[in-house]
Amino acid sequence: MKWIDGTDLVQWADRRDSQGLLPEVVRRLVYATLPAPRRVEFRSGEGVQYHGWDGYVEAPTGTVQVPEGISGWEIGTSVGIRAKANEDY
Repeated sequence: MKWIDGTDLVQWADRRDSQGLLPEVVRRLVYATLPAPRRVEFRSGEGVQYHGWDGYVEAPTGTVQVPEGISGWEIGTSVGIRAKANEDY
């Protein structure tokens, strides 16, 4: 089995299809992290073009990666994270 490292993630983020696939990856990671989430929604594929939160999670108990309660998520593959954060907020 090959482990994924930071270089793999950077190269993947530069691919055109990563934008539509990233929400699916995050959704799977949330399910792998939480024992019993009440709600996990991340739009993927063409759905990433819509306005609003990229994802919602409702977790009865939190973890280091996912907070307890209801949380809205913004995710992206662009290099300019500061510009995205300022744009989103």
